[in-house]
Amino acid sequence: MNICLVSGRPVRPAIAFGESKALKFVLATDHRRHDDPSKKWTSYVPCVVFDPTKFHQTTLCNEEARKQFVQGQGRISRTSYETSKGDRRYSTEVVLDPDTLVIRGGR
Repeated sequence: MNICLVSGRPVRPAIAFGESKALKFVLATDHRRHDDPSKKWTSYVPCVVFDPTKFHQTTLCNEEARKQFVQGQGRISRTSYETSKGDRRYSTEVVLDPDTLVIRGGR
């Protein structure tokens, strides 16, 4: 089963693709170490939402997006492509379900 739960703050405003049929953005998620809770680190999770609502578009595509807290459920998707030099590259992102996407404002 491929289910992923993510939460964090957008690093920058989302980019809309295909007449706003998809939004791409990166979430910064903070973690604490199990062996030393005083230490934390940040992971950057690339996300995409297909068929986003107007609310998702207006909230995530403006400069205020970094002040929002985003959480949602989706699946991990891994794709590959070949560069012009013939090298294979891989891309991993979380494809979020727009029905589970929750956005809360303010820091």
